[in-house]
Amino acid sequence: MKARAIAIASPRSNVVGAVELHTSPEGLRLVYVDAAHLGADGAPVPLGRDTDRLITWEQVGDARIFGNALYLELHAGPGVLQKLLLVRFTFGEDRTPHELRQRRVFLRVVALATALTVLTLAALTGPRFFPNTGPLFGIGLGVFLAVCVTLVGVASDRFLVSGGHSSTLVREIFVGELLSILPRLPREPDAGKPLGLGLRLPSLDGILPRTTVAVIITLSGAMLAALVMAKWVFFGNHREVGQAAPRGDEAYGADRESVRQSTLAAMREVPRAAPSVASASAPSTAPSKPNETAPALGDLRVIGPCTCARADSPLWREPLPHLTPVVLTTRRFPHKNHEDIELELAVINNSDRPLGNVSVLVEFFEADQGEVTRLTSVESRTVFFEGPLASGKAIKWHVEERGTTFKIHPPTSNGLIIDDAIGPLGEGAASASNFAELLTANNRPVRLHGAMILAYLGDKRARPAIVELGEALRESEGAYLRRVLEATQDQIACQIALGPGNPKTLKACILNQGQNVVDSSAVTLRLLDSVVSPKDPTGPPPQILGEKTLSLRTKIEPKSGVFVEGVVDVSDLASKPASYEVVVGSQPQ
Repeated sequence: MKARAIAIASPRSNVVGAVELHTSPEGLRLVYVDAAHLGADGAPVPLGRDTDRLITWEQVGDARIFGNALYLELHAGPGVLQKLLLVRFTFGEDRTPHELRQRRVFLRVVALATALTVLTLAALTGPRFFPNTGPLFGIGLGVFLAVCVTLVGVASDRFLVSGGHSSTLVREIFVGELLSILPRLPREPDAGKPLGLGLRLPSLDGILPRTTVAVIITLSGAMLAALVMAKWVFFGNHREVGQAAPRGDEAYGADRESVRQSTLAAMREVPRAAPSVASASAPSTAPSKPNETAPALGDLRVIGPCTCARADSPLWREPLPHLTPVVLTTRRFPHKNHEDIELELAVINNSDRPLGNVSVLVEFFEADQGEVTRLTSVESRTVFFEGPLASGKAIKWHVEERGTTFKIHPPTSNGLIIDDAIGPLGEGAASASNFAELLTANNRPVRLHGAMILAYLGDKRARPAIVELGEALRESEGAYLRRVLEATQDQIACQIALGPGNPKTLKACILNQGQNVVDSSAVTLRLLDSVVSPKDPTGPPPQILGEKTLSLRTKIEPKSGVFVEGVVDVSDLASKPASYEVVVGSQPQ
């Protein structure tokens, strides 16, 4: 039998390189393909290439198996003792140790460079593709992928060294041949690992340039690339679309009744668009003058009993559609001589049936900066999902086009706009359990939408969901979270009607859905400069033009309500309100 193997260096061996072994009844013929003898000082002495020696079986001093290597001790001549630790057995011609080393160096460099590249790309692009998860997600993903690439490199390096399963088979066949001649061939699997299979960093000799000028150019290029990448990561060249307009509502936190009271009180401060209009119930963020006093509360008159299915909220003042588009993130950044918008858009199926062929038209506009700002349509994109989109599920798209602002047209299913909406008692809506599953979505705006629908359906999971979302509150979500939270508190308002003219007549049903009797209540009317849109939970909310608070000095029993009427004066408003909301709270003592 003829086999080829590689003799590796170890404390037990004194021959390294590629050898060829021939077994015959006369003995073991040893051919030095590309080998060297290690002297007493460890210096290699090349053996004649293709020189062969016949070692009789009586000259085989020792033969045994160490782990995955075969150890041979041969008396090659008078005073000549050769010790070989053989690995990587093959039948035919194989790579020389020099070629094998070159391949291992190349493999290690490629594996290391790929791991660093994957780590860098994931850390830099993760926050852009998954903006709601934070930078740690991108870094963690990059580390995970880099470890995977490194493990693949280690496995490939082991394969190159050991020769894989085929080398094991050839070795076992060769050992079987020796067993037929030698009466005893001991195995010592735990005598140590002859191969250093750890992933060691390769020597870079011959890879880096040798001249001083080339080294300086290489290092300068690497430093410049690092500086440019750092600037892109930490400073960037984009800005949020939401920063183009002032925010009207600051963050309102979700309360945890016994723990988060102090945090909630600080977060419930709402800045006004017109600071001259003071609120009677909520403190202003601007410092008050020493001689300034809050106006006295007006009174509400009880007309009769009433009841509510849910709180009236600007989030569902318009009927909730079966398909709701939700803006996840928006970015605006310069591109050539214009600006582009990057938009992450989702559509959620609120209905109780699956919908197929869902498409959304997104129209992009540019502002014409003249004496009067005019918007000009410049681009339009239609995104499509074949479906079916299951009940209570969401689908997401990424859109990037030229423009400074955009408009999302109503979604269609099978080419038709669905005119049906969810009924006032939840008719036609997906089950509350489906919306509860949205609370674990990757994108926070989808979770906000799920909590809002649960509040609309009167599900008890809505308030804990808002509390949990409030613990990681972001400023852009404050107004949306506050409105859902106010719709789930013990005292709510519904059947709200605000008369025209000035003073305005306010009518509403005040319901106590808690377990305790309410002695008196404070009913606050907030006048807004625009309509609240549930399609953009993190977009700029309407500004509060003013607040008018009236007192209700009537006891309300648990699970009962009273219909009230009052008059409010709005002559001090800076501009005409476009919308309003009513919030009920405890009467200050």
